[in-house]
Formats: sequence, C-alpha cells, structure tokens
Amino acid sequence: LGVSLKFDILRNWYFENSEAKGEILSMLKIIEFKELKDSKVEEIRREVKTWNIGKEHKKSLNELIETAKKEREKEVSLEEEKKKFIEARMNGRMNGLFMFALFEM
Repeated sequence: LGVSLKFDILRNWYFENSEAKGEILSMLKIIEFKELKDSKVEEIRREVKTWNIGKEHKKSLNELIETAKKEREKEVSLEEEKKKFIEARMNGRMNGLFMFALFEM
C-alpha cells in the first residue's frame, strides 16, 4: 500500500478508535517515514498533532520521525559515496586505457 493510503486508513482507524491512544504509535510505525519527502512527513506530523494523543505520544512521534530522517540521510550519504567510488574507479580505468592507447601508438 502507498504511504498516503496507509495514513488514510490509520486516520480513519484512529477516529473510530480514539480511546486506543496507546496503540497509535505502533500504528504510526507502519508509515515508512524515511521513504517520504520532508513535506509529506511534515503534513503527517501536523495532522497527527491535531489528534488528542497526549504529549508523550507526540514526543514519541517526533523521535520516530527524526530517527527516520537520520536513516534516510545516512542511506543517501552512503549512496553518494558509492557513486563517487564507482566514478573514481571508472575514471581510473579510462585513464589507464588512455595511457595504454598512447603507448601503443
């Protein structure tokens, strides 16, 4: 299921089961925040803050979101490093082939 659909289902569940505040954080964990753009994360955060889930659950939501952002940033950083490494290897090979071609002339 897409994130928007998951959140819509969760929102509907919450409004039908608003007394189950203790379960809302567990339900929010099904949302893969690290896969979302910051704008979508903030949209969800603003929405959830309007729910009456209590300070402790709001704090836990913020921690969940911050952890997801850090994981996403780490994955992006690793991916960038991987690309740089591959480019450097490819450039090194190309330089080696160029040098080999020069000596063959």
